Amino acid sequence: MKKNIISFLLSIIFFIFISCKTTDLIPGSNRIKIQNIYNEYLNIANVYYELEKFDKAIEYYTLAMDSKELYWACYYKLAQCYALTSKWSQAEEHYVVLQKRDPENSSIKASLAYIKAMGGNVEESKKLYQELIHEHPENQLYLENYIAILFLEKNITEVSVPLATLKDLFPDSKNISKFESQLDFLLNEANKTEENLVEEKN
Repeated sequence: MKKNIISFLLSIIFFIFISCKTTDLIPGSNRIKIQNIYNEYLNIANVYYELEKFDKAIEYYTLAMDSKELYWACYYKLAQCYALTSKWSQAEEHYVVLQKRDPENSSIKASLAYIKAMGGNVEESKKLYQELIHEHPENQLYLENYIAILFLEKNITEVSVPLATLKDLFPDSKNISKFESQLDFLLNEANKTEENLVEEKN
């Protein structure tokens, strides 16, 4: 009788064990399933990014960010998407955070300098470009962007020195002639303004 009861209980236990062979009850399986979903969100976001459908990419990067493992990779891609869609305030907010996490990353600093300029924060953009030029004097792009910012604010006084540096260090730059034409234009405009003021006084 006792053996029969034991056999019966063992058969029930075996049945329960067999019934539990689904992956849902394997320790950690739900976490794996959820992580796979986040990975799919990231894959979809990357496809939209490559297709330059940045608004849709933003949507899926945001979904994928719920994964701790993917958070910062998605955060970086979000920052890029905001910049590429001219959402300067969101882009600046994200790049400021990224720079704080990686202050030695010149690429992030350069992106932030560009974003600040496009968002209208020219003074801070100039400071960042000055830092970049000091840290990387061999980088032609940083110098040219700084010169472009000075022209953006029509700063004839300051632009002559970095323009001379560009001609000295990077004489093959295709932007030298463009910058010189822009400088001539601004100087002519300044002279006309001065002449008009003199005429008005007379």
